[in-house]
Amino acid sequence: MRIAAALAVLVAPFLVPTTAQQTTRATPRLHPDMERVIAEIGPAKGWVFFTDKNLEAEQRRVAALDDARAHLSPRAIERRRDRRVLPGLVDERDADLAPAYVEAVLATGVEPVVESRWLNAISVRGTLEQFRRIAELPCVARVEPVRRGRILEPCEPAPVAPVAAGAARGSFYGLSEAQLQQIGITDLHARGYTANGIVVGILDTGFHRGHEAFNQSGHVVDVIAEHDFINNDGNTDIQGGDDGGQHVHGTYILGTLGAYLPGELVGGAYDASFILCKTEDVTNEYQQEEDFYAAGIEFIENNGGDLATSSLGYIDWYTQSDLDGQTAVTTLAVNAATDNGMPCVTAAGNFGHDTNPATSTLIAPADALEVITAGAVDSAGVIASFSSDGPTADVRPKPELLATGVSTATVCANSDSNCTTFVSGTSLSTPLLAGVVACLLDAHPTFTVGQLRARLLRTGNYFEANGTFDPQYVLGYGIPDADQAGFDCNGNGLDDALDIAQGTEFDCNGNGFPDRCDIADGISLDADGDHWPDECPRPKLATKGPPGGIRTVELPLVAVPPGPRVGGRLLLSSELPIVAVEVRSEGVDLGLVRGPRTTLADGRTTLEIALPDSVELAGRTLELRGAARDSVTGGVRWTYAAGGRRGRALARLRGHGRTQYSFSAPRRRSASPATAGDDQNMSSSLPWPRISSSGPTRTTADLPSSSISTSLSPTMTGEAAIVDSSPTRSL
Repeated sequence: MRIAAALAVLVAPFLVPTTAQQTTRATPRLHPDMERVIAEIGPAKGWVFFTDKNLEAEQRRVAALDDARAHLSPRAIERRRDRRVLPGLVDERDADLAPAYVEAVLATGVEPVVESRWLNAISVRGTLEQFRRIAELPCVARVEPVRRGRILEPCEPAPVAPVAAGAARGSFYGLSEAQLQQIGITDLHARGYTANGIVVGILDTGFHRGHEAFNQSGHVVDVIAEHDFINNDGNTDIQGGDDGGQHVHGTYILGTLGAYLPGELVGGAYDASFILCKTEDVTNEYQQEEDFYAAGIEFIENNGGDLATSSLGYIDWYTQSDLDGQTAVTTLAVNAATDNGMPCVTAAGNFGHDTNPATSTLIAPADALEVITAGAVDSAGVIASFSSDGPTADVRPKPELLATGVSTATVCANSDSNCTTFVSGTSLSTPLLAGVVACLLDAHPTFTVGQLRARLLRTGNYFEANGTFDPQYVLGYGIPDADQAGFDCNGNGLDDALDIAQGTEFDCNGNGFPDRCDIADGISLDADGDHWPDECPRPKLATKGPPGGIRTVELPLVAVPPGPRVGGRLLLSSELPIVAVEVRSEGVDLGLVRGPRTTLADGRTTLEIALPDSVELAGRTLELRGAARDSVTGGVRWTYAAGGRRGRALARLRGHGRTQYSFSAPRRRSASPATAGDDQNMSSSLPWPRISSSGPTRTTADLPSSSISTSLSPTMTGEAAIVDSSPTRSL
């Protein structure tokens, strides 16, 4: 936003990942292109980047951070708490620019335009002489031109004839069914995740919302905030003085995401709310959009956006060597957004591709470090001829994910009826992938940017077939499966919750996701490589055979196909809930080996382990130790009859085979009223039957009137304690 309008709270700049080292560019403080631009068009806009924020004094720094925190919107606070991985809610990069620095720049007579806390910079309009004076200020790090944006011009065939009133095209989704099914988003919808409560920010040319698909009774598109950065007002729709095509591109994007015309056209995130930013002037009369893009993405974050999507690109006065994730202004702005837990999706570009992995045709901010960069395919999954390719200058794969960008169904931009049309370009594949992100955040609100990316990239069809990304940097990881990313992280065809419940996957930290997925997603560390999250206590080992001894077992060998007797599978059975087996022998130390686990009706646990083909097994004996969970935690959740003095309590726990537990739970000494969590009157214990547990179990007990009062909180918890346990059993 312009300085006069004062941006509220902005976000931290980029965090350079361990795979890419930040470099310092030796450039003059006044970029040579400033002279060229001003010579061509006269007074022009330039970026003024400051050296710091003048926060060396600790008292000043603390006050600046307190102010930044106070200006965060409630939704921004919630999102940062859920998804920001940097320490705290804010850091120095959220602080205001140093007022004295800004005043020194404006004293040269330049016209202020945009201020960015994230970039520690302002854009101003001035003459060459003014910019030369600014470059000499000691608080100025460098002065660069504001680069021009490029709208990724779509190819629009003739509009599709509307269906008759009351008719439909055969499904709820109508024309958009195939493009949504291709990326698995319809499966998320079927689970009830339609982006309800999710706020999607869009940066584009403008948005006309008169179309019937945006105005269905009871389902009018919900815009919670909007700003026109070109005209500096709050209207992103068509307005006087606009070019006739100003609104077209942005309306296509909004239609792909938010249309709701059942039987005709339904968007990928049709229940989402939106923040709309009009940042691109389609006339291209003068360079201006790069700074508006930076202001726009900060506007989205400050207004509580959950994600941002843009089908725009910036390459004028940049070269492919600049696209290293750390140079272009829009790239740095996206890096700042993702650092603060706001996923971003952007287009790779429409400049084609080749088979040479050493060349690329990307646009900024497609090179941003954690942005999801979209390429385009047709309905059959074949890459579009116009889809740009990577790699980035620091050799990262871009694009990363693909969606339909050839004849993508969306609304007609110049008609308010139920007119629909097909449009092509990575501009259209981008909002489809943004719809995936929105629905996944609906399902998993605490997904971090890195976790979201990891889940989606692993489900790409190219990655699933080849175990890596496309080495020619054209296909990236392929077409994602949104439902698998959300609910089947190991790709075995079963929901993660079912895997955990059946014991085929483990969830030691109780976050609802299999441990190995947490490790793969970067949520948990596994420094020792034992496939067990470091934050969880390692399972204790139950020794095979009598205490203190290890009985060796001859391994049944399996050779498939018949040949050298190497590798094999072993089925173990135990009365303990074994989760893994340590495999050791002379010259062999495989550490903990996991496999499919089953709990039998009689309480025994079976575990099937696979031994690698690289180990010669013929005639070998192996020492086996089973790793079992032996800690028990139990919670008691109270319920009671309203107005009565009797109650019923319910306990749930996960126990060991043939182990007996008793329960104790606090009660009140008196019936004096108390609030939930008040334990001053808690004492003694309530009667409970002993039970034997062979796995996950639950038990209830009716409590006598002398043991419970109506004032007892229904959420009080008690403890489960081991009374006695069967001796450790051999495997």
